[in-house]
Amino acid sequence: MTETELKKLLAAILAEEESSAVDWTRIESLSLDLIERLIEEPAMVCPHGVYHFIDDFDIRQHDREYAERQRALVGNYLKSPNMA
Repeated sequence: MTETELKKLLAAILAEEESSAVDWTRIESLSLDLIERLIEEPAMVCPHGVYHFIDDFDIRQHDREYAERQRALVGNYLKSPNMA
């Protein structure tokens, strides 16, 4: 997986979360699929904070402030490839 592919998948998760009718089942599915791909491709380096975004969908569902911080972090990552 390239960084461009990672960003495309992250953008899909982010868009789903920011939609007016959030589908947490869909977000869970997208997130778990992405985690599986990252495990299968250990050469792909995923920034630590970005990995937490992918893995913490269940926390974001119930904690709005945490969700806002994570979405901001991922939004910054999508704009800049140099974020760790």
